[in-house]
Parts: sequence; C-alpha cells; structure tokens
Amino acid sequence: MKNDMEALNDTLNRAYEALLNFVRENHTEGIDEAYEFFWEEDYPEDFLSGTALDIAFINFEDWLVCDYKHTDTFIDAFLSWKKEKGEEVDGETQKMLDAMKSSYISLYEVASAGDGLALKDLLFNEAIEVGDGIGGLDAGDVFAARVLKVNGSNILGRCAYPFKQD
Repeated sequence: MKNDMEALNDTLNRAYEALLNFVRENHTEGIDEAYEFFWEEDYPEDFLSGTALDIAFINFEDWLVCDYKHTDTFIDAFLSWKKEKGEEVDGETQKMLDAMKSSYISLYEVASAGDGLALKDLLFNEAIEVGDGIGGLDAGDVFAARVLKVNGSNILGRCAYPFKQD
C-alpha cells in the first residue's frame, strides 16, 4: 500500500497531466500567449540545452497551469469545463487543484536533507518540512520552488529553479 506522500504525489501528477492535456486540447492560443509572455519572445532553445532546457519547460508548464491567467486560470477553466460536461472531480484531486491554485513560488534554503527536506523560506522567513525531497540537495543549497499544502502535508510542485550557493 502506498504511503501518504506517494499518494499525494500520484494525485499531483494526475492533476498536472489532466490540466496540461485540457490546455493542449482546448486552449492552444492561450499556450502561445503564455509562451511569449514567459519567454519574453525569446526561444529557450537558443540559450539552454540538455537538462536545463528540460527543467525550463517543466517550469513553464507549472507556471502555465498554476499562475497564468488566460481570462481565468487554467485550473478554473478546467473545473468549469468538467462541470459543463457533467463530470465531477474526485475529492483528493479537488484538494490538489485548490492547493495548486493557492500556491506560489518562493525561494528556499535547505536546512537539512534526509528522509525529507527541512527548508527555510527565505522570502517569508519560515521553516517548512517537505515529505519528499529532491535528490542531490545538501544543507545550504538554495532553490526556488512551489510548495503545495495538502491534507496537512507539504509537497514540492513540479517546478525547480536551482541556484548555486555562491
């Protein structure tokens, strides 16, 4: 049986995939507008490659579904679309979508890494425990990310903006 963190991460992944599929199928013009806004009319392939380019596209998708407003957020548009079709979103997915919608990207310093991550939110001066961490992080590392608060737990969203310690 899956533990609570695995179940939350599975729900998060399903929510992202459902949102991205919805946007790709129903809002191509919104993707184009968001792409130009996010990249400031540049092409990321011109200045990024490999893993950095992969992370950049994940960061764009995260921002697209959680933050970008194309008349409304795509989370709201997705929920309206489901309602119009007479389909309901299950309770856990609804909680995840609410957490995604109310989340924000902040800057974190790793206080300790182990079974989970102990983080310090550098913008709000708060300590945060995250159940599952990102591999390869050590105390003192700094990165920007989205932390979702769901069912009394904190989980990392998909985006990650790594910074060097110096």
